[in-house]
Amino acid sequence: MDRKLEVYEATFDGALHMRECENRDLLARLEDWQIDPLCGAGDPELMSASIFRFPEGGGSVVVHDETGEQSFVVICTSNLALAETASHFASLVANLRYGADIFENGGEG
Repeated sequence: MDRKLEVYEATFDGALHMRECENRDLLARLEDWQIDPLCGAGDPELMSASIFRFPEGGGSVVVHDETGEQSFVVICTSNLALAETASHFASLVANLRYGADIFENGGEG
């Protein structure tokens, strides 16, 4: 499937904010960040998230669909933004798996 990768930038100022990434420097460096994931969450057969920590601080969260395709990436320029973003998407993909389990078991969780 050929689709344009959605790229967002996350900031934290007491609340988590995500917006489409228009920072050309970050976008240009996206290809350079070939690092192993710090951790992951979710179910690869449904939806999962991989968390990456950049050596200079910050990192990214990449969300994958059930085929393993990258759905989108959120770039975090600070460690706090990375922690908040990772927490948000780890919870989201875990709740998707929980909901799917309930549905698959006929409402018996």
